[in-house]
Amino acid sequence: MKGKFFEGVITAELFFRGARTLKDRRALARSVADRLRNMGFSVARIDDEGDVRRSRFAAVCVTSVESAAQGMLQKASGMLESPEWEQISHSSAVMEIRDEQD
Repeated sequence: MKGKFFEGVITAELFFRGARTLKDRRALARSVADRLRNMGFSVARIDDEGDVRRSRFAAVCVTSVESAAQGMLQKASGMLESPEWEQISHSSAVMEIRDEQD
């Protein structure tokens, strides 16, 4: 079936002020990932173990409507603005994917 769909991607690096140990960071990172998953994203942590107060995430959503992907990214961006952590950086994009298979 030929068609197109849209992939929304957001990446973010967060600073967890209250994290003192890897266990603290894991708990906060799990909370972020769970919130993104509950919004319909697939999520991966892509951080290194260097700083227990920082964590990086990549999250992806796929829809058949571009505006839906954009809306999901806007909601995710809003969720990433939280008093629980500081957002060091983030980026997002929507890409059109064409399915050429019959």
